Amino acid sequence: MACQICGGEARTVFLKERNVSCGDYFEGRRLYEKDLGEVALVECTRCGFGYFPELQTWPEEKFRSEIYNDDYHLCDPPFLDERPRKLAAWLSKNLQPCDLIDFGGGQGKMSDLLRGNGFRARSYDPFYGDPEFPSSDADVVTAFEVVEHVPDQSELFGALKSLCRPGGILIFSTSLKPRSISGDWWYTSAKFK
Repeated sequence: MACQICGGEARTVFLKERNVSCGDYFEGRRLYEKDLGEVALVECTRCGFGYFPELQTWPEEKFRSEIYNDDYHLCDPPFLDERPRKLAAWLSKNLQPCDLIDFGGGQGKMSDLLRGNGFRARSYDPFYGDPEFPSSDADVVTAFEVVEHVPDQSELFGALKSLCRPGGILIFSTSLKPRSISGDWWYTSAKFK
């Protein structure tokens, strides 16, 4: 199998049960009891990119029904309130009010909080709120904990760049992968419906 990032050889590093979420590791217990089989995690032997090939072929509607549904917050408890509050506070402390697009902003809580601090902030998330891609750009584009959730990172960064005004800034975050994955890694969880 060829890596979607660099074209190098990708190898299966382990099989992961489909219904184990990142939240399971934090809670110390299973959040979703139903066993839905296994999914392969592969890693490129050249660039180290790790991903689930099965998800590369999913249409958006399958992501919406299987993963980003009404239960998503159960596997990622900080998603609804804690993370947006912390990020809005950090951005408000480090940026002057400006035009800002929060890409993958979930239910839009961070943008709401930033607007309360004088920002002209809006949220875009294809799975929550208005699914229309923004028609204008911004001084700042954020993508917090988004990179690991999309099947095509090249397409994602192209979209992020298209939203960023000339001279603007892109701020994104994701956990860094260990140099090589073996056994299990909490961040490679695939909660399904």
